Amino acid sequence: MDVEWCRDRLQQYLQAVRAYEKSTRGYGKEWRETQQRYPTVRAILRSLDSESQKFDLESQEFDPDDDPESIKTVVLRGLGILEDQAVLSSKLPPDAPVLAADRMHPWVWELARPMWKIQQFRQTLLVAATAINAQLQAKRSGGPGESHPRAPTDPGVT
Repeated sequence: MDVEWCRDRLQQYLQAVRAYEKSTRGYGKEWRETQQRYPTVRAILRSLDSESQKFDLESQEFDPDDDPESIKTVVLRGLGILEDQAVLSSKLPPDAPVLAADRMHPWVWELARPMWKIQQFRQTLLVAATAINAQLQAKRSGGPGESHPRAPTDPGVT
């Protein structure tokens, strides 16, 4: 996301709303400017908070008779999110679960470790999945005599 561009568009919209407030209101040039900027602002605000949709301006379609304070409040919240976004991502835990690779089951990690060490993460996942698949196939078919058969080390081998 281009934070500067988003911030710039939201600030321009705020200026347009403030200019509209100072005008005689009605459907003049200030109102037209708010209408022209509205779709972009709505898209930006939705992208900032897509899950909760707290920034859904649909119910606050800008009308000349409306009090623009509620719209300004929503836009100011969006600016606040943009301002703090970088800091929040570095200070708060990630939304996704964190997996310590070396805590995988030993027969998976044993095969995946070489790829992990050379930072071939996609290959690591493929090797791990292949190891799990081989283990499940062995259990399903009664498998050879060993309790933890080794999966093929070549991910292309099935």
